[in-house]
Amino acid sequence: MASRPLMATGSLALVVSVLLTSLSVQPSGAVELKSGLLPARTEPYVFTESVKVPLGKVWTVEAGAVLCFAPNTELMVIGTLEVNGTKDKPVLFSSCTPDASWRGMTFNMSRAYKGKKNLLQHVIVERADKSEPEVREHREGTSGGGI
Repeated sequence: MASRPLMATGSLALVVSVLLTSLSVQPSGAVELKSGLLPARTEPYVFTESVKVPLGKVWTVEAGAVLCFAPNTELMVIGTLEVNGTKDKPVLFSSCTPDASWRGMTFNMSRAYKGKKNLLQHVIVERADKSEPEVREHREGTSGGGI
């Protein structure tokens, strides 16, 4: 199954309804992302809630994309995150608010899926604050961590 470009503008409500088809809100409050492609565009992608790439799903971000997250939100990767930034067009993950931080990225039990592994090429992560550690179960053969 080929990846489809994902396009959205404005708030997470539009991201959920237009950009990321077949999403579901988890009891934890995180929006669950399905596999797809997030291309670069002139406007940043705005996430007002935490989002999760579930096990078995691949989320690909193209060079030059800008993703901004509201304070106290995070990107949780349990599936696969493939970020294809380049030297000339890095991918930026940042806070939407200049004077506030977001919670960053968490890789939890993330592993290869259909030959794809997590890949972060030419990525800038700024204003991420993981100062409140979380205790997560560790299973043999898996890895985890945060940025």
